[in-house]
Amino acid sequence: MINSISFLYQSSFALTTFVAASDSMAPSIRTHDIVNTDENFSFDDLKIDDIIVFRAPDPAEENKTVVSRITAVIENGNNVTGNVVLCAPIAINNPIQERTILTKGDANECSIPGIDFPIDEQNYIGKVVSVVMAK
Repeated sequence: MINSISFLYQSSFALTTFVAASDSMAPSIRTHDIVNTDENFSFDDLKIDDIIVFRAPDPAEENKTVVSRITAVIENGNNVTGNVVLCAPIAINNPIQERTILTKGDANECSIPGIDFPIDEQNYIGKVVSVVMAK
C-alpha cells in the first residue's frame, strides 16, 4: 500500500503534524501514527535514511501526500548516492539537472515511479522529526 498521510493540523512551532494512512513505512511508522514534520529543514541537507513528507510528483496522484525514507540522492544529473530499486522502469527524457531524491516505504520492496521518485524541492514538505505511536 502506498504510504500516504493525511493532513491533521499545523502548529505555530514550525512543525506540521500528519497522520499515517497506511503501513507502508512499517515498522517505523504504522497506520494512525502521528508524524511530526519540520518544514524548515533544508532540502539540500537531506541525506540517505532520512524520512520525509512530500507531494507525489505524478500529477495523476493529485498531489497525494506521502511519507517515505530516502534511499538515493541524485546530484548534478549523474552523481547517484545510495540504492535505486524501482518497481517499474522510468524514462528520463532530459538529464536531471537539480538535486533529486528517490524514496521507498520501509515495507515496500521497491520505489514506485511517480510516487517515490523523482522528488525535488518543489515536492518536498519537510523532514520527519518524531513519531507518536497510535494506541
